[in-house]
Amino acid sequence: MNRSFSQFIHRCTEVVLAGFFVTLFIPLKLRLFEPDIFLSGDFNPYNVFYLYASDAFFLLALFFIALQFFFVSHKTDDEILNEFTIGDWPIILFFGLLIAVSLISFFVVTASSEMLLFSWRWVEMLGLYYIVSRNILPLATIARFFVWAMILQSIMAGFQYFHGSSLGLSFLGEPLLHIGEPGIATMTMLSKTILRGYGTFLHPNIFAAYAIFGVFLSLLYRKTRPVFFSVAIGILVFGIIISFSRMALFALIALFILSFFSKKKYFSTRVVSYSLFSIVGVLMAGFLSGLFSVLVERFQFTDNAALQFRYANFIDGIHVFLNYPFGTGLGGSTTAMSMISSMKFAPWQYQPAHNFFLVMSDELGVFGLIIVLVGTFFLYRNLYRDRQSYPLHFAIGVAFLCLSLTDHYFFTLYHGQILLVLFLSFLALAKRESSPSSH
Repeated sequence: MNRSFSQFIHRCTEVVLAGFFVTLFIPLKLRLFEPDIFLSGDFNPYNVFYLYASDAFFLLALFFIALQFFFVSHKTDDEILNEFTIGDWPIILFFGLLIAVSLISFFVVTASSEMLLFSWRWVEMLGLYYIVSRNILPLATIARFFVWAMILQSIMAGFQYFHGSSLGLSFLGEPLLHIGEPGIATMTMLSKTILRGYGTFLHPNIFAAYAIFGVFLSLLYRKTRPVFFSVAIGILVFGIIISFSRMALFALIALFILSFFSKKKYFSTRVVSYSLFSIVGVLMAGFLSGLFSVLVERFQFTDNAALQFRYANFIDGIHVFLNYPFGTGLGGSTTAMSMISSMKFAPWQYQPAHNFFLVMSDELGVFGLIIVLVGTFFLYRNLYRDRQSYPLHFAIGVAFLCLSLTDHYFFTLYHGQILLVLFLSFLALAKRESSPSSH
């Protein structure tokens, strides 16, 4: 093939991948499969398979990459194999074993069609890991777009908090939010009910996780555009506060502390000054409207009902694992929990165990537990060994470990799975190229 055609295919791949990241933050979706819809019209979102607009862009990206591979690339088999560095193989093995165990569960546990769809989702995540970690779309471009998107998401979340409802942006994928609606994340603070910030995400907790990753990217690429990324840090911190996710704030503090005390100076005087200026600016309006008082009460842990739910949910998750040692199958943990839980809700209101390791064990059984424990051990062993060379990657690793201990979205939700892939992709590329911030 001539060079112009090769360049055309490469350009098409970049455009399609850009479309993927655009639609990632505009989560328009279609319910492709739903095993149970109740007479009330409700359903459990954790055993429903959604087809997102970003899925279409992902498949297009695979198509163009296949064209490059079969018709444009002139690499030998050894050269193709060498594209996977040693550091990549543990991650690829993790995804491969996860997919294999999920397919085995399809035959051993229950041959339900939704399990095949959920297994396909992890095949998709493996493909996304390959695409991102191969640097087909430059990571600096992904970082800038990601941070810009999260700035807009943080602003949207702020308006949702102050307005107390959604903003009528359903055409952008904004969920329908209204205080008093079942399943909406609210808090009762200072004798009033308060809506937590969502952006266009399914829950404030996953919105906060994306904002934390945005802070990581802003620090990583801060020297390329110091003013933009420094101001972005301030706005993203505001977004995390508006989410009122306590563990996200703890994870953010861990990220800042580990980055600040590293040998590499991620927090120069310029970065700190711009970031503090933006933080003060966006928080002034919030504090004047009572945000500070709400935040203080939130961290006094006065909402005993929420804490009791988390504890009971964790115990129920252990019971599911003990009752289903070979797993419930992907998407099946909430159904199992509804049958054995001490908490009595409507069937569509049960949630997976709020722990990444436990929910993976519930749905994939003993083999899933072994995969996640061994994979996590080797991942964090390597992060710890390289903490002096890549302190920011170690810091985001600690932050994500904190989040995984108290929530399930890295395993159960589409956007959580993608964030996990982005996290692993940036770790894989850390050893392959020097950090942009060190240039």
